[in-house]
Amino acid sequence: EKSNNGTNTKQPYPILLDVTNDEQIPTAMKQLQNYLNDHNKNLIAVVNNAGINPEGDKINEGETYEIRNELADPTTIGRRVFETNVIGVGRVTKACLPILTKSKSKSGSSGTTTTIINIGSYFGSIAGALGLDHCYYEASKFALEGMSDNMRRSLRKDGVRVVLVKPGNIMTDMNSAGEDSAKVVAMDIEHAISSSKPKARYYPGRVKGYSTK
Repeated sequence: EKSNNGTNTKQPYPILLDVTNDEQIPTAMKQLQNYLNDHNKNLIAVVNNAGINPEGDKINEGETYEIRNELADPTTIGRRVFETNVIGVGRVTKACLPILTKSKSKSGSSGTTTTIINIGSYFGSIAGALGLDHCYYEASKFALEGMSDNMRRSLRKDGVRVVLVKPGNIMTDMNSAGEDSAKVVAMDIEHAISSSKPKARYYPGRVKGYSTK
């Protein structure tokens, strides 16, 4: 719903979910399904946006951190990164797929389209610039590339579109040196959901002044 000036008047409905916690999935999905039923809505998209980058957080400390070209601890860092950035995407997607396909079947072949949007990174294309200190994060985004390609091809027959969004150097609370605002990412996500023919990949934002495409 929109107001007279075109702004969105709807407030988000929050559902608590730790994407690394299997035990939270049933409760979250029940809350989601109840909300859809109560408001006579279909689930039209899932945006897998959860991600962590503890390696990058240390590097961004600037003068207080010296790049050593050393792998971070595989248990405390590597496992956490992959559990969130890769397995978390699979966990949420698997849980939401029955609701997405149900929404698709309720609307019919000419009705609602359903879309899965995975948020990757330009680090899923270029690795090694920051040395071993950033290895696990980059590897997780490369893994998401393959996961997204598999999902896109495998779910096409079910009428579920899968899109990978690969942001560049975006300004966030964790990255004050970004070159573009998060709005450019939001615009691509909106296009992927609303377009009848979304791109397989989107490349919002720049890195050192250049497009990441």
